[in-house]
Amino acid sequence: MCTVIGYEKRKARKQHRCDLCGEPIEKGEEYVRWCSVDGCIMESKLHKDCELLISDYCGDTHEQEWSDDYVFDWVCQQLKEVGVHVAYDVRTFYKDLKEMYFKVFRNENRN
Repeated sequence: MCTVIGYEKRKARKQHRCDLCGEPIEKGEEYVRWCSVDGCIMESKLHKDCELLISDYCGDTHEQEWSDDYVFDWVCQQLKEVGVHVAYDVRTFYKDLKEMYFKVFRNENRN
């Protein structure tokens, strides 16, 4: 079982990469950083909306741990269940899924 040992919201002083979607977290952008222990110490850096996706995933599935594959498989299933066609382009797949999810389920446009 994973235990969170640190959680904070930060403003990026340099560019990072989001551990969920793989897109850049740009310098000056707010992001979430947390550390956890599961046999070893792990650090995650996430866009704020990626953290919301993980929160929705964990709340719906009752999972305490996540991986990008599990979260985005869940997002695909959620979108398909409400009739949203999911087009696949390997270069933008996670970004496109994230945008579709927020548009459909959180009624938000993200650009």
